[in-house]
Amino acid sequence: MKQIVIMVLAAAAFVAAVSAKAATLRSDGEVAGDRITLGDLFEGVGERAGVAVGQAPAPGRRAVFDAVSLHRLARQYGVDWAPAGQGDRIALTRSSNVVGAEAVQLALAEALSDRIREGRLSVELDNRAIEIHLPLDAAPSLSVEAVTLDQALNRFSAAIVAGEGRSQVRIPVSGKAMAVLDVPVLTRRLAVGEAIAPTDIAWTELRVGRGMEDVARTEAQLVGLAVRRPLAPNTPVRLGDLRQPTLVTKGQIVTISLERPGIQLTAKGRALQDGSQGDVVRVVNTSSNRTIEATVTGQNLVAVSAARQLAQF
Repeated sequence: MKQIVIMVLAAAAFVAAVSAKAATLRSDGEVAGDRITLGDLFEGVGERAGVAVGQAPAPGRRAVFDAVSLHRLARQYGVDWAPAGQGDRIALTRSSNVVGAEAVQLALAEALSDRIREGRLSVELDNRAIEIHLPLDAAPSLSVEAVTLDQALNRFSAAIVAGEGRSQVRIPVSGKAMAVLDVPVLTRRLAVGEAIAPTDIAWTELRVGRGMEDVARTEAQLVGLAVRRPLAPNTPVRLGDLRQPTLVTKGQIVTISLERPGIQLTAKGRALQDGSQGDVVRVVNTSSNRTIEATVTGQNLVAVSAARQLAQF
């Protein structure tokens, strides 16, 4: 019986020895905290997996262990592992809360918003790939300090402060900042005199500056009006290039109406002038061949109301 017990103990010792030698190098990965442990580097180290062997890199940064440094750590902490060659290595990246360029631009736009009189601020960073990495347990808060804005050059500089306490990061930033407005533009080229419909309108971003006094700002300033000249699509529209659409065309047959208390008459006429809504144009009554002045009231419609025109009607 004693011999059997000895054999069992020997077998257990052999299994333990084999297990102790079962450590293998892990693949590249991430670490969450500020320490690198044996378990981050090796598999099969048992209860020693949580033993810290070094400082983790800064959030978002990477630490690389080559074959020499891994072998040294294995010997130092009693891990039975040896490199198979110089190619054995592992890279560990510190996990992080990432604050990207979009969040930085929004914070800057808010901080600079009181520096402009009209529109909203468009911010373009010199470093468009900027990323700020904070520890996983740090709130991704942002604030802006030391802001300067050169409105003549549309250039700014500032300091972005991310995080709080010991994890706080301060990064200088610079770039372009300009006031912009969303303005309506035409989606197609309209013929001269053609009226603008809601479906003819899109929106584009326009930099605020000189020469904008006559630029249409709203859809209501365009819809129903006609263009005086061909206008390029997708460009801001100037109010001076618009007019009321032509409802009556010279030489065109129109309906003349006359309404007085107790009287309602209509007749056909020929327009002697072009006219828009509300314009007074000369019209020939085709029945009487008399020329009268009438007000344009609609498409091919004119009206007379003056008492002196009643006899001429």
